[in-house]
Amino acid sequence: MARKGENIFLRKDGRWEARYFKGYDRNHKIIYGYLYGKNYSEVKKKRNEVLLTMSSLSKKKNKKTVNDYIDSWLLQKRNILKESTYARYVWVIDSHIRPFLGMIRIEDLTDDDIAQFIYQKKNYGNLLTHTKLSNKTLKDIVTLLKQLLQYSGVNLKFDTPKLIKKKVEIISHFEQQQLESYLGRHQDPIHIGILLSLYTGLRIGEICALKWRDIDLQQKSLTVCHTVLRIKDTDIHAASKTKLIMASPKTTFSNRFIPLPSFLVSILISLKKTEFSEEDFFLTSSPMLMEPRSYYNQYKKILKKANIPPYKFHTLRHTFATRCIELGFDAKTLCEILGHSDIKITLSLYVHPSDDLKVQQMEKLTLYHYN
Repeated sequence: MARKGENIFLRKDGRWEARYFKGYDRNHKIIYGYLYGKNYSEVKKKRNEVLLTMSSLSKKKNKKTVNDYIDSWLLQKRNILKESTYARYVWVIDSHIRPFLGMIRIEDLTDDDIAQFIYQKKNYGNLLTHTKLSNKTLKDIVTLLKQLLQYSGVNLKFDTPKLIKKKVEIISHFEQQQLESYLGRHQDPIHIGILLSLYTGLRIGEICALKWRDIDLQQKSLTVCHTVLRIKDTDIHAASKTKLIMASPKTTFSNRFIPLPSFLVSILISLKKTEFSEEDFFLTSSPMLMEPRSYYNQYKKILKKANIPPYKFHTLRHTFATRCIELGFDAKTLCEILGHSDIKITLSLYVHPSDDLKVQQMEKLTLYHYN
């Protein structure tokens, strides 16, 4: 029988058994420990010694969960990160990391936990389709997790997934000619904005943020100093989950001066005959901006009407960079026009020689052919 409130029992085999509370498992179920002795006094002494040791250890134990460290880390990062970057971090953490790892005590986190997390995200991490995540998204998640664990003092070793470079699409010369012909028949900011991106490499958020004051027709140039983004609203009391912001460009190097080709200046002069304020946005010719998603939808409709394949808007930027290389632009000039911090980024990400250009370059070897 058990002594009242002590969890000490006399077993059928004649031994005494003491049961004590050890903690909880991952499913929050109680875990018990068991001790045995020849008599009541012996097993009680053993139990008291274990409980005394556990009490001493528990004072040293770190009971904080992964979520606790996430909250502390985000609090520090909030004041030093750009709002858009901070919002992206919060979204990644709340959508991917917290649900899988958040409730685990930081000291209980193991290599297996991380391996299972990465496996699950790699194969089923897409929140809509529960299918594979792209390598880029998976790399972003794992890189952020590494920062969090480094902050929490956890020393677990795991590899960051390597990016698999995809062949980047560009618009062919024939398609570009067809697209420009269609755009030329529609002299309004929505259509000309596409042409502007095709000949300056502006991103869609930069086009949406462009104001007429940023375009200097006398100097034949424009200045990029803002971008429009829709980000997660991190205010828990906000009525909407997201919000639209006008922020500084992607990096400090993205603030840039871009000379404009003469034909584009002529088109913009013609477009500017309508009365509007210098503070008006280029796309709307009003104080109200057009958000990137809306302009992207407009862009897709225009491509369809022009009988052009449904290229991403960013393809215009890729095409611009490729055309510049085809025309002999030096890489440093192109790097500054695109707003990159390093010339290597320009060459590796945005310069994709066409097959025709490869043929032309290889044909130059004919000069050295001895026959």
